[in-house]
Amino acid sequence: MSTPAAANGILQIAAASMATAVRAVTTERGLDPRDFAMFAYGGNGPVHASLIARELGITRVVIPVLPSVFSAVGMLLADLRHDIVQTQIQRLSELDDSFGERIEVLKAECTAALREEACPRGRRVTSSPSTCDTSDRSTC
Repeated sequence: MSTPAAANGILQIAAASMATAVRAVTTERGLDPRDFAMFAYGGNGPVHASLIARELGITRVVIPVLPSVFSAVGMLLADLRHDIVQTQIQRLSELDDSFGERIEVLKAECTAALREEACPRGRRVTSSPSTCDTSDRSTC
């Protein structure tokens, strides 16, 4: 196999893998990727965009003039976020009131992290799992 053919094979494999990731946020949520335009940004986004779009049946690809700068500006304008997670493995039948207390401790840690980042008090938002009601363990 020639070097260009091998390089093309690598790009095809990468595009197939990225198309699978796009499917995870579209078709698996009931959305058809063909109904959307693909927006390619970042240092290598435009390299792969047309291959991914072709694999997904997307007919329109948008590439900004400076795709890597666009990506950096987006990062700079995004809200600051801290995700604090604690995993505990136990039976639902053994879940007790300390669950809520642990969530409050995690919220306090998150608030402290935002305070250290000089995030204004009015812009600090903390949330906890809304799908778990400790009084009704069937919802956890």
